[in-house]
Amino acid sequence: MALVDRVYSPVHDVQVALGVHWAPLGEGHIALRVGSLEDDRTASGDLSLCDVSILPKLGLKGGSADQWLLDRGVEAPIAKFSTSALDDGGFCVNLSGYEYFLESGLAGSVVMSLSEDLPMTQDGVYRVERQDAAFVLSGKRAGKVLAQVCALDFAELTSGDVVLTGVAGVSCMILRQGESSYPHACFRLWCDSSLACYLWGILVQVTADLDGCVVGAAAHYPQLSEKMIGDS
Repeated sequence: MALVDRVYSPVHDVQVALGVHWAPLGEGHIALRVGSLEDDRTASGDLSLCDVSILPKLGLKGGSADQWLLDRGVEAPIAKFSTSALDDGGFCVNLSGYEYFLESGLAGSVVMSLSEDLPMTQDGVYRVERQDAAFVLSGKRAGKVLAQVCALDFAELTSGDVVLTGVAGVSCMILRQGESSYPHACFRLWCDSSLACYLWGILVQVTADLDGCVVGAAAHYPQLSEKMIGDS
């Protein structure tokens, strides 16, 4: 069964109102930049918010899920709430020791391959459809935003740590991303897509109050800069 990527982010229409520039990705579009590429990249090192919701995702659970992944070249993280890197730049998150959440990088190749290889039911391995909204909060002042919307002390998180917590009343999974890819503080937030617009609005407001801004995905994925398709 072929993977059908999310065509539009759940916060797509809100970003249209910002006048963003778009790039093709999978079956849809991703917000490439809001200001100039230089301004977006500068902001990402200070304080910025970015939507990457259309990156393909997949959930697996079951007693054989880790071995099923390993047989297909994916090393599942061992510890609960830890992560491992996918070959296409994405992530595999251990949610409970027998349940995993995967999000591909821009190419979407790993999740697409796994999804095509995984039937709806298989002994010891079960598909969990995931359509989470995904946001990137980055910059040296990113922690100040989280401090206003979440009670957790994110300063104690190290690269690759994952937590499940409430953010402005919304249940979220948050990953502290590695400094090897991001020289500044960077947090990836996933939440249910039905609550995405509400959470996005809160994060945008708090970020703006702290003199940060919304940026496009090219601030974090420079390879997107050659894919601009226009202003709409």
